[in-house]
Amino acid sequence: MAVAFLVGVGARIALWPYSTPDTTQYLKPWYEFAHEHGWSGLGVAFTNYTPFYTYLLILVTKLDHLAPTLLLIKLITFLFEFATSILMYAIVSRATNNRARASLGFIAAWIAPSVIYNGAMWGQSDSIWTFFLLLSAYLFVVGRNGILSFA
Repeated sequence: MAVAFLVGVGARIALWPYSTPDTTQYLKPWYEFAHEHGWSGLGVAFTNYTPFYTYLLILVTKLDHLAPTLLLIKLITFLFEFATSILMYAIVSRATNNRARASLGFIAAWIAPSVIYNGAMWGQSDSIWTFFLLLSAYLFVVGRNGILSFA
């Protein structure tokens, strides 16, 4: 599992400088607007994503002096990809009571090519929504109400 984790981190580091036309046309201008206007910019629809992503984008601009813009944009998805992988481990562990299978669940969620391409390469935010869907499923599995995280 540690090796797979490092492979996933390595792939993400290798791909963070990659920029797509969407990155140039949408993500970077959204970031720049969020950086310039901060929370007061919420009165303007400057992204076409849900408000939650906009809040995260504003929060990450507070780290602007620590890293390049594109890395900070992709950091959002990186964190949710990791959290999704942990949730996958927890779900499989609970379902099978088998740490080896749970580890495979983590690995599959962490280094799946579609996950790496979507987040690390393209800077898309699908991992955020996936995290909350899995969180909802996990909460229902453990007997708690998962409606809020699903919403």
